[in-house]
Formats: sequence, structure tokens, C-alpha cells
Amino acid sequence: GLFNASLPAFLAARPPGERLAFANVDCDLLSSARVVLRLLARRLARGTLLHFHELGLAAAAGAAAAAAAGRAPPPPGRAKTPRPEAPFDEAIALRELLEAHPSLRLELLPRTGKAHGREQAALFRVIGV
Repeated sequence: GLFNASLPAFLAARPPGERLAFANVDCDLLSSARVVLRLLARRLARGTLLHFHELGLAAAAGAAAAAAAGRAPPPPGRAKTPRPEAPFDEAIALRELLEAHPSLRLELLPRTGKAHGREQAALFRVIGV
């Protein structure tokens, strides 16, 4: 289902103070990535792993590092995907999360594995909340 319909109900069924250990953010649209990160924000804890499915495609353009540093990602258009802006959607949503939660700090973790000859995903660990 749609994230804005399914995720609130899922989270409501979880204990209120429960922290998130891992989230696979595979949101092809900016609006979806915003919803997911906004809903998960209060459950983030030191050590939480955030896996962004498309963000690695933008990493070559510096989007992942920029988002981790709380800076705006470079303009879209460098990734060769059906929707060139798709990798930047997750980067923009991540940047917005960091702007909304200034104490949140992330560490970009090294990954191995490529899709179509390049990194596809990006993995972050929460190091400060």
C-alpha cells in the first residue's frame, strides 16, 4: 500500500517507545521518502541503520555525502535512470530530515555490491540523536 496509509497503522501497533534498528527506504518518489522519514524520525536511535535504495546512484555526484553533512545535494540529471531525479528524491528527503532534526548525525558506511556497474544503495548509521 501507500506509505502514508500503511506505515502509520504499522507504527501505531508497535510499542510507543520502541526504537528502530533498521529501515530500508526504497521510496521512488520524494513525497513518499518524506512521509517515511517523517514518520520514522522519532524512532531513530544511536546505531539505527538507514538503507536508501537509490541514494547510491547519486553518491557519485556527492548527494549522499551532502545529505549526511546537511547540505543540499547537487542538482538532478547526472544519474542514468528512468527518472533521473529519483536518486536525488531520497537525498532531498534525507536532507530535510537532517534540517528538521539538527542533532541527528549520520555516518555513511562503506558498501560493496553494484547494480548496472555502479553503486545503487547507500547505508547510514545514526551516530547521534
